[in-house]
Amino acid sequence: MWNLIVLGLISCFSDISSEMVYPLIPLYLTAAFGATPAMIGIVEGFAESVAGLLKVFSGYLSDRFQQKKALAFGGYAAGVLYKIALLFAGSWTGILGARVIDRFGKGVRTAPRDVMVAESAGESGMGRAFGIHKMLDMAGSAIGILLAFILVRHVGSDGHRTVFAVSIIPISFSLPLFFLVHEKRGDTRPRQGNAFGRISPGWMDGLSFISPSPFSLLWETHPTAFCCCVLPTSVLMAVIRSCFIFCTM
Repeated sequence: MWNLIVLGLISCFSDISSEMVYPLIPLYLTAAFGATPAMIGIVEGFAESVAGLLKVFSGYLSDRFQQKKALAFGGYAAGVLYKIALLFAGSWTGILGARVIDRFGKGVRTAPRDVMVAESAGESGMGRAFGIHKMLDMAGSAIGILLAFILVRHVGSDGHRTVFAVSIIPISFSLPLFFLVHEKRGDTRPRQGNAFGRISPGWMDGLSFISPSPFSLLWETHPTAFCCCVLPTSVLMAVIRSCFIFCTM
């Protein structure tokens, strides 16, 4: 339970910081740099594809080297660099770079963090563990949006940089909490007993939008084909997301 609460608080503070900034990005791009809907779509589409692709490889590294806490810490620390990059961005491409840093951190931290939540819960309390974690996570999102609204009301619509600067505070609170997390070191050998053969379920969580078993088989038998399948899918998702944002602006 101790690990669950601490990991939940880490996610809570991180989401407070993220949600203070995320709703303002399109407004900031438009007001400060005159960005078009297409530019906003490119920024968000490319950034989100980075996060989706990295979840696969960060999960693999978690299973392979059993350094879950270090990977998760690095992912959350990227959130601090993201806010600093926003403060110093001088063009829409600078915002793109900042968003890539943020989504890079998201992709790196998600799989190892979820593994630590699962290990802290045990097989009988998995639902409760993820319920507690999600509750704290969503509470952080709600608080972050509320704080952003209050700050914008007080500093005005042109005070985006002020909000970006203040958002560094919550994410800075989350990093020291990692010293209170107890990491469980498990067996690094591949698991056995699946109908499709040997798999590494932890890093396959990154492909949550499809059934993992065929991709596990593809990775074990034809890793080149696996990469050729994942990379075009990621690019396609970026294009679709960009077009959707462009059409709804």
